[in-house]
Amino acid sequence: MLNRISRASTKVLLDKNIILESKEKVYIYGFEVIYSTMFCYACMLVMGIICKRIWETLIFLVYFTVIRQAVGGYHASTYRRCFFLTNFVYILESALSIIICKDIRATLGVFVLSIIYMYFKAPSPNTHRKVTEERRKKLRERAILYLIICSFSVVTFWVLDLKVVVPVIASTMAVISGMIYINEKGGLKLWQHY
Repeated sequence: MLNRISRASTKVLLDKNIILESKEKVYIYGFEVIYSTMFCYACMLVMGIICKRIWETLIFLVYFTVIRQAVGGYHASTYRRCFFLTNFVYILESALSIIICKDIRATLGVFVLSIIYMYFKAPSPNTHRKVTEERRKKLRERAILYLIICSFSVVTFWVLDLKVVVPVIASTMAVISGMIYINEKGGLKLWQHY
């Protein structure tokens, strides 16, 4: 289904002479990534609306997307697996956020431990794509910068008395750390049958 929609979108661009036929496969892949990401995010937003956690969901999506780009972590091998895993991670983050929000020490502990873990492990290699040493160094620099910005944002939210945001960020960092750990241990073997 995803491939069919992506092919149709690419065909529209080809028919209007917007792209070259030699780039057709690149555009099909690009549309697959865009559509699968949009569908996954839309599903999480619907869950956020249903659970009356829309702001928390938006915060999760921003931090999860930005931090993951730099630090890496486990990547599913198919769009279906990615959809289910990402939505599971979102549900796990929401549950953890609700649990730790009652205790500031737990919140800050989860945040600090996650940041330290990511600092030492980032970037976690993507098993589906080889990265040159130069690219790895740039990702490492970006990861450190993003972790510093994330830390400053937590302090800023705390000072501005927006303490409801801090557990969401902390739990988001925790699930990203978990994805790095899973990647380091060779991935999720249980997904091989789906």
